[in-house]
Amino acid sequence: MRGALSGRFQFFAVVLMIVAVVVIVASMVIYYVAKRPELAPAFPVDVPPAAAVATIIAFAPWAYVGFDSIPQLAGEFNFSPKKALGLLMWGIIAATLIYLAMMLATSIAVGAQQDPYEGEAWPPAEAISEVMGPAGLVLMVVAVSAGVLTGLNGFFTAASRVLFTLGRANLVSSRLGELNGKQRSPRNAILLVCAVCLVTPWFGRASLTWVVDMSSAGITVAYFYTCFCAWKIARTGQVPGMTQPMAPNKLYEYFALAGCVLSVGFLALLFVPGSPGMLGTAPLIALVVWIVLGLASWAIKSRQLKDVPPGETASLILE
Repeated sequence: MRGALSGRFQFFAVVLMIVAVVVIVASMVIYYVAKRPELAPAFPVDVPPAAAVATIIAFAPWAYVGFDSIPQLAGEFNFSPKKALGLLMWGIIAATLIYLAMMLATSIAVGAQQDPYEGEAWPPAEAISEVMGPAGLVLMVVAVSAGVLTGLNGFFTAASRVLFTLGRANLVSSRLGELNGKQRSPRNAILLVCAVCLVTPWFGRASLTWVVDMSSAGITVAYFYTCFCAWKIARTGQVPGMTQPMAPNKLYEYFALAGCVLSVGFLALLFVPGSPGMLGTAPLIALVVWIVLGLASWAIKSRQLKDVPPGETASLILE
C-alpha cells in the first residue's frame, strides 16, 4: 500500500513537471526566434572555461544522487533487475534533458543583462515571468514543486527502506528492521526518517549547504564503491549472498571500470588543493565529523557481528 501510494504520487507529479517544463521551453524558444535577444557569454568572462566546467563537474554527482533510490528500493520491486536498470538509465536521461531544458529557458529569459535579477529571491522565475507573464511564474512553481516533491518522496521512501534493510541485517538497531501493522511496513524506520527531516531544517540554510557540499564527497565514494563491486561481479560472476552465480560480462566490466576512474576524478576535483571545485573548510569539518561517527558506529556493530557469517548478513541485505 505504501509503495503503491508513493508510486501513484510520483507518476502524477512527474507528468505535471514534464508538461510545465515543455511549455516553458517551447515559449522561450518561440520568444528567442521572434525577438532574437542578446544572450550572455557561454562562460564567465573572469574565469577560465576549463575552471568553470570543472567546478560544475565536481558537484555533478550530487545533482544525480536521487537515482540511487531505484536500487535502494529494489526489494519492493516485483519485476526483473533488467527492467530496473532500464528505469534507472531512462530516468537519468530524462533528468539530464530537464536540467538542460531549464538552463536553456533561463539563459534565453535572462539574456545578457543579469544585473537586474541579482537582488531577486528567485531570479530564473522572475526572468521567465517577465517574458511569459503570470503564467510563467505559475509554470515555474509547478515544475519546481513537482521536482522537489518527487525528490523528497523518493528520498523518504528509499531512506526508510535502507534503514529497514540495515536493521534486518543488524548493521543498525534491529528495531529498524521490524515490520509493523496490517500493511507490514517498516514503521520505526519511517518514523526515524521523518524525525530527521523535521529537525534538520532548523539548523539553518548555511549548515544545510555544508551538508550538501559534504555529501558530494560521500556520494562520489558510494559511486566508486558501487562501480568497484560491479566491476568485480562482472569479472568473476560471483555475488556474495546469492545462490546462483552470474555469467562474467566483459562489457559491464569495462563499463564499471570507467565508473571507478570517473569517481576518482570527481574526488580529485573535490580534494586536490587548487581545484576549482575544492570543498570549503566548513564542509570538510562536517565530512570529518561524519566519517568519525560512521567509524564509531561500525566499530561497535562489527564486534556484535563477529560471529555472524558474512554470507548470512549479505543474504539478509539482498533478500
